Amino acid sequence: MVIPDYSRHQSDRAPGLVRELHRTLGDQALRYRNLDDADYDALVEERRVIVAHSADGYVLGLPAGRQLRVYYEFGDLDAARDQLGRLVTDLAVVALARTDCETMVLDYNDSGHRHLMHPALQGAAFEELEWSLLRCRDIRDVEPLSTPREGVLVRDATAADGETIARFDAAVRGADAIAPPLPVGFVEEAAWVGLVEVEGELVGFLRVVVTGKRGLFADEFVVDPARWPQDVGAALISAAIEWGRQARRRVLTVSLSTDLSTAPFFKTLGFYRVQERLRYRRPVDQAEIERRRAEKSSTYFKVGKIWGKW
Repeated sequence: MVIPDYSRHQSDRAPGLVRELHRTLGDQALRYRNLDDADYDALVEERRVIVAHSADGYVLGLPAGRQLRVYYEFGDLDAARDQLGRLVTDLAVVALARTDCETMVLDYNDSGHRHLMHPALQGAAFEELEWSLLRCRDIRDVEPLSTPREGVLVRDATAADGETIARFDAAVRGADAIAPPLPVGFVEEAAWVGLVEVEGELVGFLRVVVTGKRGLFADEFVVDPARWPQDVGAALISAAIEWGRQARRRVLTVSLSTDLSTAPFFKTLGFYRVQERLRYRRPVDQAEIERRRAEKSSTYFKVGKIWGKW
């Protein structure tokens, strides 16, 4: 097990170097980021962040359990295309040495070319995931669903539930899980984390954080597929809506895998699919990247007029 070391990588010998680059890029009329709605000012100041950079831009990695959440910012598109792959590889080397992260996850705003693999991301060995954002415009107008059936209980999570959530997440999502371990402050730093239990057994959880303009964003929504599409998911979403009303929020956005987004109760609750975000994933271990590339490569040989595959 690697003991996480969140000190700055030697490529950022002066701690303010990337911050200064960020401020310089922020003064430009055009800049290229994967997430326009993320708070990059806060990201570059984050103590746990690791970084790789060039003179034209930078790539940040923020450890979150088993995942490394990746953000980038460049001064022009050509620099992003030419340098992103190399900088992501550099970042992976640092992550492998300094964190327990196994997977790099990159969310991407792609309103101009929806659901098309970005060439720079493909060059950095990312694979596209089936993912969705669903949004309810105004939770104040939503008619509540019926009371959950007997035995289904939704309750607020506490820090003491962390180990239970981590085990459940790993059991349900496997390699895609963020835990164990859970990200630092997973429960404590969230606006609300709800657990749904059936006869005392955890069967799902949902985590929401506050966003601008009186919004809420459910960045983690996980349910036991053996219970889906029973009403445990509907009970959890309904509880999140009710919590949002009490907190005087208006918009609720949910991030979830595509197979869950087809559940009919989302439409009943006024959710619609948002198309401007994609999700990409790649292993941290560069040796695994090279192994996958080798599997895709084929050697052909010719005997007379016959071509064969080696």
